[in-house]
Amino acid sequence: MDIYQILDDFTHFQSLLPADERSHFNNDRAKRYQRWRAPTWQHSLSAHKADRQGQTRDNLASCAFPGFLMMDKHKAESMQQAFGIDAQLLPVNVPTASRPFVFVNVLTVLDAIEDKQLSVEERIDTFNARQTRFNAKAIADHALFRDKVHIGRYFCTDVLRQWCLDNGITGLHFEPQGTA
Repeated sequence: MDIYQILDDFTHFQSLLPADERSHFNNDRAKRYQRWRAPTWQHSLSAHKADRQGQTRDNLASCAFPGFLMMDKHKAESMQQAFGIDAQLLPVNVPTASRPFVFVNVLTVLDAIEDKQLSVEERIDTFNARQTRFNAKAIADHALFRDKVHIGRYFCTDVLRQWCLDNGITGLHFEPQGTA
């Protein structure tokens, strides 16, 4: 099974969460937020790319910073229901969108990467080379997850990647990270 790291796809748009808005996110990103003030997420979509590819602002999603997945609320709820994803859906202000958007705070943290026998340097090398070995048993029932070592990053299976493609979600880049 292929595993991907979810990142922004800058070929379709530019995403911006201003520095003063980043303080909304806690450093221990996998914890449930008790207090939340919706930040304002700004993005610009290239008009000619949008026209050519039939994209709309409402289908955009963003993972502008590793571990900060933002998307249309309805699509996030559908994804959460389809895959049983344990996540908080927290409101985000998107002035250019006609529908509500949310920050998908994934709470599932797994011991997913099989690297205990590797040195720190070897771990970094395999991660950077996108040759990470994931524990198939640990991720068997999880389409979207965080790893306990790389807790600030979102990983997904090829099933979730395909679901996003099938549902017209744009703005995400699924970087092959390894296999399970």
